[in-house]
Amino acid sequence: MTSVPTLEAMVRAHVATLRAAPPDAPPPPPQVRQVTGRSLAIPPPWARKAASL
Repeated sequence: MTSVPTLEAMVRAHVATLRAAPPDAPPPPPQVRQVTGRSLAIPPPWARKAASL
């Protein structure tokens, strides 16, 4: 007897291919906390000099 794949096995195999991220996927976006921290951080001295020019 040859084993016939069940519907459940076929669905699991298909879903596994959808869950795999492509190799060239972009990085995840920054978290809100990271963006807020960057925008509220005190700029370094060299940036303050450039901004005052």
